[in-house]
Amino acid sequence: MNMKKIIFLVAVLFFCKNVFTQNNWVEIQTGFTTIDFNDVCFVNSHDGWLVGSSGTILRTYNAGHTWINQSSPLATSSLNGVCFTDTLHGWVVGTGGKILATSNGGQNWVAQNSGTNNELKSVFFINDTTGWAVGLGAVGTIIKTTNGGATWVTQSAIPITQALYKVFFINNQIGWAVGNYAQLIKTTNGGNTWNQIGSTTPSITNHSIYFTDSLRGWICRSDGLIKRTLDGGNNWSDQFSQTKPLYSVFFIDSLKGWCCGQDGVLFHTTNGGNNWLSVNSGVNTYLKSINFPNEKAGWIAGSNSTLLKNYELQKICFVTVDTLFHKNKIVWERLWDMGTAFYKIYKFIPGSNFQALDTVYFHELSEYVDITSTPHNNSDYYALTSVDSFGIESPRCPHHRTMFLQVSQGVPATTINLNWNAYVDSTGEFIPEYYKVMYGLDPQNMDSLTSVLAPGYSHTGVSSNYYYEVRVKLLNSCISMGESKEMGGPYAESQSNIEEKMDDAVNEIENSSIFKIYPNPAFDLINIEYQIEKKSNVQIVILNALGEKIANFENEKIVPGKHHLKIDLKTLQLSNGVYYFMFGTNDVTQYRSVFIYNR
Repeated sequence: MNMKKIIFLVAVLFFCKNVFTQNNWVEIQTGFTTIDFNDVCFVNSHDGWLVGSSGTILRTYNAGHTWINQSSPLATSSLNGVCFTDTLHGWVVGTGGKILATSNGGQNWVAQNSGTNNELKSVFFINDTTGWAVGLGAVGTIIKTTNGGATWVTQSAIPITQALYKVFFINNQIGWAVGNYAQLIKTTNGGNTWNQIGSTTPSITNHSIYFTDSLRGWICRSDGLIKRTLDGGNNWSDQFSQTKPLYSVFFIDSLKGWCCGQDGVLFHTTNGGNNWLSVNSGVNTYLKSINFPNEKAGWIAGSNSTLLKNYELQKICFVTVDTLFHKNKIVWERLWDMGTAFYKIYKFIPGSNFQALDTVYFHELSEYVDITSTPHNNSDYYALTSVDSFGIESPRCPHHRTMFLQVSQGVPATTINLNWNAYVDSTGEFIPEYYKVMYGLDPQNMDSLTSVLAPGYSHTGVSSNYYYEVRVKLLNSCISMGESKEMGGPYAESQSNIEEKMDDAVNEIENSSIFKIYPNPAFDLINIEYQIEKKSNVQIVILNALGEKIANFENEKIVPGKHHLKIDLKTLQLSNGVYYFMFGTNDVTQYRSVFIYNR
């Protein structure tokens, strides 16, 4: 049997659903190292405020990349709560009953008369005119404004008997407040009257409350307990308990929520709190306040100048060896509403960890071909990051590893040994249940040979020159997207290298042909040089990133020898980007990638 003619492929069939994002918290440096942050408020992905000790008010316009210390007339006060209804209108509250308001995003802060000297702990506005603040005092404090804070009126506090720490309204009528002695009160008329719900417990403090609608809400407590209601607060059930005090709870929707507390404890749920999972915050300070302006961006403020930012990581869908260019390709499905400007592709370099390889702009197709890769020699690890318009780069996503196939002739000679490394997704979300080995005389028409649980198989009794392929089925397909309705896929498989060492005839042909392109990058003119050893039909084709034919050259029988072709790129009117030049003869096809830039 002539083993040189056998070409081996390894493929993974992917059906990837809901495996493209991951929540990660990283600590952000504000430049202020001696402040205890008490509350954080963002109105969108980029505009946010922090308040804390020493009358501190910090403002960011660029998603936390830089923070500005806004002038506060309360340098000796502790500011405990902040609420903005848009990028202009905001309020902060603190010790001594102090309230500050701004109508220009914090460029100027004006003191308002709260009518109380009691320390205020929380402020909540449903629009730029109507809001409430709550705080301490012998029997607790509740005040309300209907004119943006020009006047504040103390609301009837009966049956309030203890200090209050948090206030939350779902609309201008229905709201709740919580505080010491596990106190919970509710109003259904904008605070004209408040009703006590449940009994009080002297040793317990309800620190925070959050509702996603008029029925579903959560409370976190000083004893480490999280409670939930499904009827507007009339009845509560225990959901989760641990030993550390909890200070803040926030829900993005009725399913996804967060809770944080003492010593950096952080918990997350994706099913409404039926299950809470511990998340490593990376800090051991007191985490006091959580805020999500949208599902894609979250913030936590805490003691000792702690500020954490949540990144929903853009994750790789899969990596493969591209069938057209025979180079490694990375494919991902874009996350929207993240403010991403471009992606950075990372590749693991032995001895150097992951190194930045290239960039792909957000509007471009969400896939990348690594022209430096040598998939016939080794497997590679890839990861990526997203960079927003302010230059802020996300943490690197979990890596994926390509499959590398090696083959050998077994004993007896009619045995073919196939060995490949398992496809690796470092999140652990994709673990193949089995590998399905395919074979056939035509790589486009193969039959099932067997299924194996782990990489590696010996095909015995081989009597023909077969193609081989191995598949692993997942849940869903993957589609790469770009603007202008560009789309790649849906991709259903990831495949390894074609095993070149068993195909010396191909190598000999490739070594007998020379195909060079310069300059690269190319501007107005590009030069192509090639050499053939025998008379042959020669075709030179330009392809775009989708593999679509843009232009065709030569396409005729060429005599042996060296040849030089010049192409005027201006006549092609190509947009800036990477293009692929295919050089084909009767015996061989080769590809070169070129970046074309129109000046």
